[in-house]
Amino acid sequence: MQVQNAKCDVNYAGTLHIASGNNRESNGYQDFIHQNEAQKKLTNAILKNRQNTFFSGILVIPTGGGKTFIAAEWLLKNWVDKGKKLLWIAHRHELLDQAFLTFMKNCYSGLLKNTKSINYRIISGQHDKPVHIKPDDDVIIASKELF
Repeated sequence: MQVQNAKCDVNYAGTLHIASGNNRESNGYQDFIHQNEAQKKLTNAILKNRQNTFFSGILVIPTGGGKTFIAAEWLLKNWVDKGKKLLWIAHRHELLDQAFLTFMKNCYSGLLKNTKSINYRIISGQHDKPVHIKPDDDVIIASKELF
């Protein structure tokens, strides 16, 4: 099953193989100061609350400021690369595809030092179904309607 995207075809489930190098260099991307600051603040907030069993927060940046990029990069480096599972929830189908493409663009060894591949699944009314979720799925990108 696939969904057409302006830049590429997105499979609803599969494996992302980690490429060697650095995603910023490969994509000609340059970080903005506010993106670096947001990631540092997120890391500091998590470290400060380590003794708690959960942490919640809100990333507030204007439209086009890179919220998806900031969160996806931080989660890949600080969560998925440590062998933890990730559930990404969005309220629109377009945002599910955007999140997947952002995760895909950040699958580089410069960011993911301990991971060789990531199994992913996109779940929504237009993508895959929850019944197909597997224990080895590392990243699940899901529509809020499923909950």
